[in-house]
Amino acid sequence: MNRNLDRGIVCTKHENNKSKQFFVTSLVLIIVNLFIVGCEADVGLVSDIMQKNETTVNLTTVNLTTKDVFDTNEFQMVSDSIRIGIDMYAIEVDGKEVAYMETKEQAEDVLEKLKGKYKSNEMIEDRILFKEDVKIVKVKRDIFDFNDYKTEDEVIEQIVKGKKKLKTHKVAAGEYLGSIENKYGLEYGAILDANPNLDIRKLSVGTKINLIVVEPIINVVVIRRLERIEPIPYERAPNIETDKYFIGEFHLKQEGVDGEVKNILDVYWENGKKTGEIVLESTILKEPIDKVIYRGIKPRSTDNKN
Repeated sequence: MNRNLDRGIVCTKHENNKSKQFFVTSLVLIIVNLFIVGCEADVGLVSDIMQKNETTVNLTTVNLTTKDVFDTNEFQMVSDSIRIGIDMYAIEVDGKEVAYMETKEQAEDVLEKLKGKYKSNEMIEDRILFKEDVKIVKVKRDIFDFNDYKTEDEVIEQIVKGKKKLKTHKVAAGEYLGSIENKYGLEYGAILDANPNLDIRKLSVGTKINLIVVEPIINVVVIRRLERIEPIPYERAPNIETDKYFIGEFHLKQEGVDGEVKNILDVYWENGKKTGEIVLESTILKEPIDKVIYRGIKPRSTDNKN
């Protein structure tokens, strides 16, 4: 085989405690499970080329290890121009690729397992969706820029743990540091760590404080359709005036009794925490009975003087 030597890389092959330098003009990578395990190269001995001072040489094909090739300065300089594309499937969140899987089925399994973390076995009508726009897209990536696939469990852990974000909270009436930390799932003292100049003695409604919160990359929303029987509290009717009782006396005419209503509602949960509910339909099963009180208006007679 005769090849022009106008471009190539010099690498060293280690064998039997001896080293030989080769001038590589053609390189075929041997890849197993996305790992480059070796190379086949068209090479000529550098010593031969140097002695003959020729620009062409007879080349032979040899097997090289990845260390033979990748540790060379020349390879590092030209590797940017070498592109080996491999197909994979990306989990895309709001247009940003956050994880890669080898097959589409694996990516789908990750998303289903993520939903399953928050699914209730007791509820038949759970609707589970993602708050973000989540897609699985087929992509091609350069093998030299790609480290390795993560397992499904590792990807789920990465998505759930998310990343830290800076958030501003405005203090509302009745809030204090502990209640705010509980609201955001923060550890004790986290607010003071994020706000070293905060004077808690001056904490008041409207005060803005910084929070460092961990937000999942994908938020799982669960909507549960429920049927719930709830009481309708009775009310107290206006007092009934009567001269059967003296002024200042009050007597029960009728006890109040709660009614009942059947509500069909959607309850919303996000990442396992309840965030609200919407009543879709209400049916009154039993009307409440008002509480009624007699109020006496009969004047009290004065004692006769003897």
